[in-house]
Amino acid sequence: MSVLFSALGLLVLVIRLSPAIFMRLADGASAKTDSVENDARVSVIIPARNEEANLQKILNSLLRLPFFEIIVVDDSSTDRTQEIAQSFAARENRIRVHAGAPKPQGWTGKNWACQQGALTSTGNYLLFTDADTEHCEGSLSRTLQLNADLVSALPFHQSANFFERLLGPFHLLVFISSSAFSRPKTGSLFAIGQYLLFKREWYFQQGMHEAIKQSFADDLDLAERCVAQGGVYKVETSGRVFKVRMYLSLVDFLAGWRRIFRVGFGHASFVRVFEIFFVIACLTESFKFARATPIETLFALSGLLVLGLAQKRYGNFSWLGALLAPLGIGIFVFVSATALWDRILRRDLRWRGRSYKLSS
Repeated sequence: MSVLFSALGLLVLVIRLSPAIFMRLADGASAKTDSVENDARVSVIIPARNEEANLQKILNSLLRLPFFEIIVVDDSSTDRTQEIAQSFAARENRIRVHAGAPKPQGWTGKNWACQQGALTSTGNYLLFTDADTEHCEGSLSRTLQLNADLVSALPFHQSANFFERLLGPFHLLVFISSSAFSRPKTGSLFAIGQYLLFKREWYFQQGMHEAIKQSFADDLDLAERCVAQGGVYKVETSGRVFKVRMYLSLVDFLAGWRRIFRVGFGHASFVRVFEIFFVIACLTESFKFARATPIETLFALSGLLVLGLAQKRYGNFSWLGALLAPLGIGIFVFVSATALWDRILRRDLRWRGRSYKLSS
Protein backbone atom coordinates (compact mmCIF):
# COMPACT_ATOMS: atom_id res chain seq x y z
CA MET A 1 0.00 0.00 0.00
CA SER A 2 2.86 2.42 0.78
CA VAL A 3 4.19 1.93 -2.75
CA LEU A 4 0.80 2.89 -4.17
CA PHE A 5 0.56 5.98 -1.96
CA SER A 6 4.10 7.00 -2.92
CA ALA A 7 3.34 6.57 -6.61
CA LEU A 8 0.21 8.69 -6.28
CA GLY A 9 2.17 11.33 -4.35
CA LEU A 10 4.80 11.55 -7.08
CA LEU A 11 2.05 11.82 -9.68
CA VAL A 12 0.49 14.73 -7.74
CA LEU A 13 3.86 16.48 -7.50
CA VAL A 14 4.52 16.14 -11.21
CA ILE A 15 1.05 17.26 -12.28
CA ARG A 16 0.73 20.16 -9.82
CA LEU A 17 4.29 21.52 -10.03
CA SER A 18 5.27 20.84 -13.65
CA PRO A 19 4.01 24.32 -14.72
CA ALA A 20 6.57 25.88 -12.37
CA ILE A 21 9.38 23.67 -13.67
CA PHE A 22 8.66 24.28 -17.34
CA MET A 23 8.29 28.02 -16.79
CA ARG A 24 11.68 28.00 -15.10
CA LEU A 25 13.28 26.28 -18.08
CA ALA A 26 11.75 28.86 -20.43
CA ASP A 27 12.49 31.87 -18.24
CA GLY A 28 14.51 33.64 -20.89
CA ALA A 29 11.33 35.04 -22.41
CA SER A 30 10.22 36.77 -19.20
CA ALA A 31 9.20 40.41 -19.23
CA LYS A 32 11.82 42.87 -18.02
CA THR A 33 10.10 46.24 -18.40
CA ASP A 34 6.61 47.56 -17.97
CA SER A 35 4.70 48.73 -21.02
CA VAL A 36 1.03 49.45 -20.42
CA GLU A 37 -1.74 50.78 -22.60
CA ASN A 38 -2.47 54.49 -22.25
CA ASP A 39 -5.98 53.80 -20.94
CA ALA A 40 -4.73 51.47 -18.18
CA ARG A 41 -4.63 53.87 -15.24
CA VAL A 42 -3.82 51.76 -12.18
CA SER A 43 -4.49 53.04 -8.68
CA VAL A 44 -2.43 51.24 -6.03
CA ILE A 45 -4.02 50.99 -2.58
CA ILE A 46 -1.82 50.10 0.39
CA PRO A 47 -3.59 49.42 3.71
CA ALA A 48 -0.91 50.33 6.26
CA ARG A 49 -1.08 49.74 9.99
CA ASN A 50 2.24 50.18 11.83
CA GLU A 51 4.32 49.56 8.70
CA GLU A 52 7.26 51.90 9.28
CA ALA A 53 9.69 49.00 8.69
CA ASN A 54 8.24 48.17 5.26
CA LEU A 55 6.83 51.34 3.75
CA GLN A 56 9.99 52.77 2.21
CA LYS A 57 10.80 49.54 0.36
CA ILE A 58 7.36 49.10 -1.18
CA LEU A 59 7.02 52.75 -2.18
CA ASN A 60 10.44 52.79 -3.82
CA SER A 61 9.56 49.66 -5.79
CA LEU A 62 6.18 51.06 -6.88
CA LEU A 63 7.66 54.36 -8.02
CA ARG A 64 9.78 52.47 -10.56
CA LEU A 65 6.58 51.27 -12.26
CA PRO A 66 4.07 53.24 -14.38
CA PHE A 67 1.28 53.41 -11.83
CA PHE A 68 -1.23 56.24 -12.16
CA GLU A 69 -1.53 56.91 -8.44
CA ILE A 70 -0.49 55.34 -5.13
CA ILE A 71 -2.76 55.69 -2.11
CA VAL A 72 -1.42 54.86 1.35
CA VAL A 73 -4.26 54.36 3.82
CA ASP A 74 -2.96 54.88 7.34
CA ASP A 75 -5.03 52.48 9.44
CA SER A 76 -4.69 54.15 12.89
CA SER A 77 -0.94 53.49 13.08
CA THR A 78 0.90 54.25 16.30
CA ASP A 79 4.38 54.33 14.74
CA ARG A 80 5.96 56.49 11.98
CA THR A 81 3.85 55.04 9.15
CA GLN A 82 2.01 58.26 8.35
CA GLU A 83 5.16 60.38 8.70
CA ILE A 84 7.08 58.21 6.23
CA ALA A 85 4.18 58.15 3.78
CA GLN A 86 3.81 61.92 3.95
CA SER A 87 7.52 62.41 3.29
CA PHE A 88 7.19 60.39 0.06
CA ALA A 89 4.02 62.26 -0.92
CA ALA A 90 5.76 65.60 -0.45
CA ARG A 91 8.26 64.83 -3.22
CA GLU A 92 6.20 62.56 -5.50
CA ASN A 93 2.82 63.78 -6.76
CA ARG A 94 1.65 60.24 -7.60
CA ILE A 95 1.47 59.40 -3.89
CA ARG A 96 -1.45 60.38 -1.67
CA VAL A 97 -1.86 59.63 2.02
CA HIS A 98 -5.32 58.98 3.39
CA ALA A 99 -5.79 59.11 7.16
CA GLY A 100 -8.19 56.26 7.79
CA ALA A 101 -11.34 56.80 9.84
CA PRO A 102 -11.86 54.64 12.95
CA LYS A 103 -12.94 51.10 12.13
CA PRO A 104 -16.73 50.69 12.32
CA GLN A 105 -18.35 47.79 14.12
CA GLY A 106 -18.53 44.66 11.99
CA TRP A 107 -15.47 45.37 9.83
CA THR A 108 -11.97 43.93 9.92
CA GLY A 109 -9.26 46.56 9.89
CA LYS A 110 -7.72 45.67 6.54
CA ASN A 111 -11.05 45.47 4.72
CA TRP A 112 -12.05 48.87 6.08
CA ALA A 113 -8.74 50.42 5.01
CA CYS A 114 -9.03 48.92 1.51
CA GLN A 115 -12.61 50.17 1.16
CA GLN A 116 -11.59 53.72 2.07
CA GLY A 117 -8.68 53.66 -0.36
CA ALA A 118 -10.90 52.42 -3.19
CA LEU A 119 -13.45 55.18 -2.61
CA THR A 120 -10.76 57.87 -2.96
CA SER A 121 -9.14 56.29 -6.05
CA THR A 122 -9.63 57.48 -9.64
CA GLY A 123 -7.94 54.78 -11.75
CA ASN A 124 -9.79 52.30 -13.95
CA TYR A 125 -7.78 49.48 -12.36
CA LEU A 126 -7.36 49.01 -8.61
CA LEU A 127 -4.37 47.14 -7.18
CA PHE A 128 -4.64 46.21 -3.51
CA THR A 129 -1.22 45.29 -2.15
CA ASP A 130 0.31 44.83 1.30
CA ALA A 131 3.08 46.99 2.68
CA ASP A 132 5.45 44.03 3.11
CA THR A 133 5.75 43.51 -0.66
CA GLU A 134 8.38 44.66 -3.15
CA HIS A 135 7.13 44.92 -6.73
CA CYS A 136 9.25 43.57 -9.58
CA GLU A 137 10.23 45.26 -12.79
CA GLY A 138 7.84 44.22 -15.53
CA SER A 139 5.18 43.08 -13.05
CA LEU A 140 2.43 45.44 -14.11
CA SER A 141 2.56 44.38 -17.76
CA ARG A 142 2.52 40.72 -16.67
CA THR A 143 -0.75 41.09 -14.77
CA LEU A 144 -2.52 43.57 -17.05
CA GLN A 145 -1.94 41.43 -20.12
CA LEU A 146 -4.01 38.64 -18.52
CA ASN A 147 -7.05 40.86 -19.20
CA ALA A 148 -9.10 39.55 -16.27
CA ASP A 149 -11.63 41.13 -13.94
CA LEU A 150 -9.42 40.09 -11.02
CA VAL A 151 -5.80 38.94 -10.99
CA SER A 152 -3.74 37.60 -8.11
CA ALA A 153 -0.15 36.37 -8.28
CA LEU A 154 2.19 33.82 -6.76
CA PRO A 155 4.84 35.46 -4.56
CA PHE A 156 8.61 35.18 -4.60
CA HIS A 157 9.76 34.60 -1.01
CA GLN A 158 12.81 36.55 0.07
CA SER A 159 14.58 34.13 2.39
CA ALA A 160 17.06 36.16 4.38
CA ASN A 161 18.39 33.53 6.76
CA PHE A 162 19.41 29.89 6.62
CA PHE A 163 16.22 28.52 8.14
CA GLU A 164 13.97 30.39 5.71
CA ARG A 165 15.92 28.93 2.79
CA LEU A 166 14.90 25.43 3.96
CA LEU A 167 11.16 26.16 3.71
CA GLY A 168 10.64 25.73 -0.03
CA PRO A 169 8.69 22.44 0.46
CA PHE A 170 6.37 24.18 2.94
CA HIS A 171 5.44 26.89 0.43
CA LEU A 172 5.01 24.39 -2.41
CA LEU A 173 2.60 22.39 -0.24
CA VAL A 174 0.63 25.61 0.23
CA PHE A 175 0.47 26.00 -3.56
CA ILE A 176 -0.66 22.40 -4.04
CA SER A 177 -3.30 22.59 -1.30
CA SER A 178 -4.71 25.81 -2.78
CA SER A 179 -4.75 24.70 -6.44
CA ALA A 180 -2.36 27.48 -7.43
CA PHE A 181 -1.73 26.11 -10.92
CA SER A 182 -5.23 24.81 -11.65
CA ARG A 183 -8.08 26.59 -13.36
CA PRO A 184 -9.83 28.66 -10.66
CA LYS A 185 -13.26 27.46 -9.61
CA THR A 186 -15.39 28.05 -6.54
CA GLY A 187 -14.23 25.92 -3.65
CA SER A 188 -10.79 25.36 -5.18
CA LEU A 189 -8.66 28.38 -6.01
CA PHE A 190 -5.55 30.29 -4.98
CA ALA A 191 -5.60 33.96 -4.05
CA ILE A 192 -3.31 36.15 -1.99
CA GLY A 193 -4.17 39.53 -0.48
CA GLN A 194 -0.69 40.83 -1.15
CA TYR A 195 -1.65 41.28 -4.80
CA LEU A 196 -5.24 41.74 -5.99
CA LEU A 197 -5.66 43.67 -9.26
CA PHE A 198 -9.28 44.55 -10.11
CA LYS A 199 -10.92 46.17 -13.05
CA ARG A 200 -12.55 49.11 -11.31
CA GLU A 201 -16.00 48.49 -12.79
CA TRP A 202 -15.98 44.87 -11.64
CA TYR A 203 -14.76 45.74 -8.13
CA PHE A 204 -17.64 48.16 -7.54
CA GLN A 205 -20.14 45.85 -9.23
CA GLN A 206 -19.03 43.06 -6.89
CA GLY A 207 -19.84 45.18 -3.84
CA MET A 208 -16.30 46.32 -2.98
CA HIS A 209 -14.75 45.18 0.30
CA GLU A 210 -18.03 45.97 2.02
CA ALA A 211 -19.39 42.69 0.60
CA ILE A 212 -16.82 40.76 2.66
CA LYS A 213 -16.27 43.29 5.44
CA GLN A 214 -16.09 40.68 8.23
CA SER A 215 -13.83 38.30 6.32
CA PHE A 216 -10.33 37.35 7.42
CA ALA A 217 -9.80 35.60 4.09
CA ASP A 218 -10.56 38.69 2.01
CA ASP A 219 -8.41 37.45 -0.86
CA LEU A 220 -10.17 34.08 -1.14
CA ASP A 221 -13.62 35.53 -0.57
CA LEU A 222 -13.16 38.22 -3.22
CA ALA A 223 -11.83 35.68 -5.72
CA GLU A 224 -14.66 33.26 -4.91
CA ARG A 225 -17.22 36.02 -5.47
CA CYS A 226 -15.61 36.92 -8.77
CA VAL A 227 -15.80 33.34 -10.07
CA ALA A 228 -19.30 32.74 -8.67
CA GLN A 229 -20.65 35.88 -10.32
CA GLY A 230 -19.26 34.99 -13.72
CA GLY A 231 -16.16 37.18 -13.65
CA VAL A 232 -12.80 36.27 -15.16
CA TYR A 233 -10.30 35.45 -12.41
CA LYS A 234 -6.70 34.51 -13.17
CA VAL A 235 -3.50 33.84 -11.22
CA GLU A 236 -0.14 35.07 -12.55
CA THR A 237 2.16 32.14 -11.75
CA SER A 238 5.60 33.31 -12.89
CA GLY A 239 6.82 34.28 -9.41
CA ARG A 240 8.10 37.51 -10.99
CA VAL A 241 5.38 39.93 -9.90
CA PHE A 242 6.29 40.74 -6.30
CA LYS A 243 8.71 39.69 -3.59
CA VAL A 244 7.84 39.30 0.05
CA ARG A 245 9.33 38.42 3.38
CA MET A 246 6.23 37.88 5.45
CA TYR A 247 7.79 37.02 8.81
CA LEU A 248 11.15 37.88 10.35
CA SER A 249 11.37 35.03 12.87
CA LEU A 250 10.30 31.40 13.21
CA VAL A 251 7.87 32.32 16.00
CA ASP A 252 6.19 34.93 13.80
CA PHE A 253 6.21 32.50 10.86
CA LEU A 254 4.38 29.81 12.82
CA ALA A 255 1.88 32.26 14.32
CA GLY A 256 1.20 33.99 11.00
CA TRP A 257 0.67 30.81 8.99
CA ARG A 258 -1.42 29.36 11.80
CA ARG A 259 -3.79 32.31 11.36
CA ILE A 260 -3.76 31.98 7.55
CA PHE A 261 -4.47 28.25 7.67
CA ARG A 262 -7.26 28.74 10.18
CA VAL A 263 -9.23 31.12 7.99
CA GLY A 264 -8.28 29.20 4.86
CA PHE A 265 -9.83 25.93 6.08
CA GLY A 266 -13.23 27.30 5.08
CA HIS A 267 -12.07 27.21 1.46
CA ALA A 268 -10.27 23.85 1.57
CA SER A 269 -11.05 21.12 -0.93
CA PHE A 270 -11.17 17.48 0.20
CA VAL A 271 -9.52 16.48 -3.06
CA ARG A 272 -6.50 18.63 -2.19
CA VAL A 273 -6.39 17.12 1.31
CA PHE A 274 -5.98 13.68 -0.22
CA GLU A 275 -3.35 15.01 -2.63
CA ILE A 276 -1.33 16.43 0.26
CA PHE A 277 -1.61 13.07 2.05
CA PHE A 278 -0.19 11.24 -0.97
CA VAL A 279 2.62 13.79 -1.35
CA ILE A 280 3.56 13.35 2.30
CA ALA A 281 3.52 9.58 1.81
CA CYS A 282 5.87 9.92 -1.13
CA LEU A 283 8.33 12.22 0.62
CA THR A 284 8.29 10.78 4.14
CA GLU A 285 6.86 7.25 4.28
CA SER A 286 9.04 6.23 1.36
CA PHE A 287 11.96 8.31 2.63
CA LYS A 288 13.50 5.47 4.64
CA PHE A 289 16.39 4.31 2.54
CA ALA A 290 17.57 1.65 4.96
CA ARG A 291 14.30 -0.30 4.54
CA ALA A 292 12.81 1.09 1.33
CA THR A 293 12.55 -0.97 -1.81
CA PRO A 294 14.32 0.34 -4.92
CA ILE A 295 11.02 1.58 -6.36
CA GLU A 296 10.17 3.45 -3.13
CA THR A 297 13.61 5.03 -3.15
CA LEU A 298 13.15 6.06 -6.79
CA PHE A 299 9.78 7.65 -6.03
CA ALA A 300 11.21 9.56 -3.06
CA LEU A 301 14.25 10.86 -4.95
CA SER A 302 12.10 11.82 -7.94
CA GLY A 303 9.74 13.72 -5.65
CA LEU A 304 12.65 15.60 -4.08
CA LEU A 305 13.94 16.48 -7.55
CA VAL A 306 10.55 17.92 -8.51
CA LEU A 307 10.48 19.98 -5.31
CA GLY A 308 14.00 21.24 -5.85
CA LEU A 309 13.34 22.35 -9.41
CA ALA A 310 9.98 23.99 -8.67
CA GLN A 311 10.97 25.83 -5.49
CA LYS A 312 13.68 27.93 -7.15
CA ARG A 313 11.05 29.94 -9.04
CA TYR A 314 9.28 31.07 -5.88
CA GLY A 315 12.09 31.99 -3.52
CA ASN A 316 15.82 31.87 -2.97
CA PHE A 317 15.39 28.45 -1.40
CA SER A 318 18.20 25.95 -0.90
CA TRP A 319 18.45 22.49 -2.44
CA LEU A 320 19.17 21.35 1.09
CA GLY A 321 15.59 22.28 1.96
CA ALA A 322 14.35 19.89 -0.71
CA LEU A 323 16.62 17.12 0.58
CA LEU A 324 15.31 17.81 4.08
CA ALA A 325 11.70 17.91 2.85
CA PRO A 326 10.39 16.13 6.00
CA LEU A 327 11.32 19.31 7.93
CA GLY A 328 9.08 21.54 5.78
CA ILE A 329 6.39 18.86 5.77
CA GLY A 330 6.52 18.60 9.55
CA ILE A 331 6.05 22.34 9.91
CA PHE A 332 3.14 22.23 7.44
CA VAL A 333 1.45 19.45 9.44
CA PHE A 334 2.11 21.22 12.76
CA VAL A 335 0.67 24.53 11.54
CA SER A 336 -2.35 22.73 10.03
CA ALA A 337 -3.04 20.85 13.27
CA THR A 338 -2.78 23.92 15.52
CA ALA A 339 -4.92 25.98 13.13
CA LEU A 340 -7.57 23.26 13.09
CA TRP A 341 -7.50 23.15 16.89
CA ASP A 342 -8.02 26.92 17.05
CA ARG A 343 -10.94 26.57 14.68
CA ILE A 344 -12.55 23.80 16.72
CA LEU A 345 -12.19 25.79 19.96
CA ARG A 346 -13.34 29.01 18.22
CA ARG A 347 -10.53 30.98 19.78
CA ASP A 348 -10.36 34.73 19.23
CA LEU A 349 -8.14 35.76 16.38
CA ARG A 350 -5.53 38.44 17.09
CA TRP A 351 -4.10 40.45 14.24
CA ARG A 352 -2.31 43.79 14.06
CA GLY A 353 -2.99 44.50 17.73
CA ARG A 354 -6.74 43.87 17.37
CA SER A 355 -8.80 40.96 18.66
CA TYR A 356 -11.70 39.45 16.72
CA LYS A 357 -14.26 36.82 17.63
CA LEU A 358 -14.84 34.26 14.91
CA SER A 359 -17.90 32.10 14.42
CA SER A 360 -15.70 29.16 13.38
